[in-house]
Amino acid sequence: MVNKIRSPILIKYKMAHSYLPRTDAGKMQWLNNFAAKLPNYKETLGLTDETLKECKDDADNFAYIIGGIEKDRKYTKQITAYKNLLRSGSSSGIIVMGPVPPAPPTPVLPAPARADIFGRTSKLVQTIKNSKSYNEAIGKDLGIIGEETAKSLAEVKPILAYEMLAGHPNIKWKKQGMDGIHIYVDRGDGKGYQFLATDTHPDYLDTYPLPAAGQAALWKYKAIYIDNDEETGQMSDELSVSVSGKL
Repeated sequence: MVNKIRSPILIKYKMAHSYLPRTDAGKMQWLNNFAAKLPNYKETLGLTDETLKECKDDADNFAYIIGGIEKDRKYTKQITAYKNLLRSGSSSGIIVMGPVPPAPPTPVLPAPARADIFGRTSKLVQTIKNSKSYNEAIGKDLGIIGEETAKSLAEVKPILAYEMLAGHPNIKWKKQGMDGIHIYVDRGDGKGYQFLATDTHPDYLDTYPLPAAGQAALWKYKAIYIDNDEETGQMSDELSVSVSGKL
């Protein structure tokens, strides 16, 4: 096996949807800003009233749900602490209980929204970026320019995991901005690691015949990223999977 590692030149690439925060609370704040500022560019970007309304409904709904979850979480802590004190007392000697903590008020329900808010919003963002009138200033104001990640091609390394599907290993991995991976496997047959497959869309299901009924084997996997049809970066750590034949 030949590992064609490129020289360690720093390149920059953007991770998919990197402008979106990872947490729900962060996504809520991002969407609120996006929906509030989008009307400012209605004429510039040729946006319809329907698009603006749906975006606002999306933001209102998501904020309603995330806000409600946070209020419920705080109330659960309060009422649980009250329950514990009511049940078992306290080392501080409290005998007389205060009033039961009131449940948080229910805010007014927003207009309903369709499912897949951020899938839909991501498509809208792509439409905006494809507009001839779009520029970096608009992107920054709307929060749709993600941070660039500087990464050396010599440093990238796949992280492999797996789950069993009908007795076969389903090899899980993430693209990290690369084109795909080359997967190698050692079936424990004395041949060592052999090329298994090129995979460009996670995940990869290994459909190789399982051992005979009642027998088991240990299959080992390694993988390396490919970029422009060349193996790039470091080989993954070894992933060992125990497989067995069906009785």
